[in-house]
Amino acid sequence: MTEGILTINIQKKTLLRLEKWKEKAIARGKKVNNLKKQLSELRKSRKGWKEKFKAERLKSETYKKSFEENKTSEIVREPVKNHSYDLFTMYLCLRLKEAGELSLRSCISVLKVIVEVLGVALKIPCINSIRNWELKKGLYNLESVCKTGDEYALLIDESYCIGQQTLLLLLGVNLSSYEFEKGLNFSNTEVLGLAVQPSWTGEEIALEIEKIQNRSYTIAYCCSDGGGNIVKALRISDIERVPDCTHYLSKIIEKEYKNAEIFTSFTSQCALINRQNYMGKDTGICPPKLKGKSRFLNLYTLAKWGLKNLTLVQKLASSAPTNPQQRIYNKLKWLIGYQTLIETLNILVKKIEAISKIIKQKGLSKATIAKVKKMIKEKDTPLFFQQGVASYLEEASQLLSKQEKLICCSDIIESHFGKFKNQQKKNPDKGITINCLRIANYGKPMEKEELSKAMQQIKIVDLEKWKDDNNLETFVARKKKLYKSVG
Repeated sequence: MTEGILTINIQKKTLLRLEKWKEKAIARGKKVNNLKKQLSELRKSRKGWKEKFKAERLKSETYKKSFEENKTSEIVREPVKNHSYDLFTMYLCLRLKEAGELSLRSCISVLKVIVEVLGVALKIPCINSIRNWELKKGLYNLESVCKTGDEYALLIDESYCIGQQTLLLLLGVNLSSYEFEKGLNFSNTEVLGLAVQPSWTGEEIALEIEKIQNRSYTIAYCCSDGGGNIVKALRISDIERVPDCTHYLSKIIEKEYKNAEIFTSFTSQCALINRQNYMGKDTGICPPKLKGKSRFLNLYTLAKWGLKNLTLVQKLASSAPTNPQQRIYNKLKWLIGYQTLIETLNILVKKIEAISKIIKQKGLSKATIAKVKKMIKEKDTPLFFQQGVASYLEEASQLLSKQEKLICCSDIIESHFGKFKNQQKKNPDKGITINCLRIANYGKPMEKEELSKAMQQIKIVDLEKWKDDNNLETFVARKKKLYKSVG
């Protein structure tokens, strides 16, 4: 009996061991399979990296060979009449400054590195020489004559006003080469006119347009904002105007909300939040600041801020907030009272973004007008916005009988102003200086032949004359003149 029990126990233990062995074997099999899979993937990856390494090494050897060949070859030194520096040096300096958006001192530092590392025999110019070359090229571009009979769309705006200086900029877009696929950029446009005065009347702007036409440029139409002086100038010049969509759409919202009590109250509360928290630990909740003139142009950021923080407040209200969250909730709970306004503003922002995406990239045409009309007929679109956009489309579409597509956005002018302002920050002279001539080089391809012509045709005397004609006396220069007699 005892022997039988022992036998049964042994059999049970054996079965248990067999079952555990099977489990271990299955687990080990899975582990081996996973390792095999990882090894296979590793081999493939290793093979790919080997191929990449071989390709990079081959490329490196090609570059080394090319470098050695170029190092031994002589740089072509073309002399430029009445200049001590050759064309290669001028071209290299201006290309470095243009491509890298370098300051004059940085440009010289890069040249020194090139001389040191590459062993190029180069006479390094001074800062004033590079500046003069850049300004000569800018004035040359401004005075250039149209070489083709193509029609141009004109973009006009006056901006960058400092004290008694207002910069007027006139850009041209060659309609025969421009493709309505993307928005305008620096390469699509060229500076046709640039001048500085304390202020601009319609007659004065019309004279600047006439100067452009005298250089054989044919103006098909103009896109601009609704500034009274620009509208008058175009009427005098007998040029049709396409309203700038960015300004027009913002004006629709401004007309509705500028004197609305709820909007005024909302912006006042936003300003109060800014004042109370800007220097504190809750600075992250501060709304974006809106500038007086362009507040409706930059309404997008405020509307999005309002919606984001309104959602946060509603979420905190439905949960048990911690002490820091409770503090933020108390500071932002006033947004609940403006929920309808915030939601409406965000609907408007989305509509403007959708409309802009269509007409800024594709231009105004029968097809894009139909798309926009369909978009504004949606139920959530406020009535005042529907009527305003419909009025804009009707006004702009009157020119479609002469042109299949119309450029209806002049944002690229603001890009020109912005780029110049960024560069001008480095200049210790306050105000607009003769350096504004560099704007005429934006987006213009740097060609050696044209550069040589510019250096020979434009003299320093011409730069001084242009400076005097545009009254480019900076604040620093006026201050020195004022205090010259008192030491």
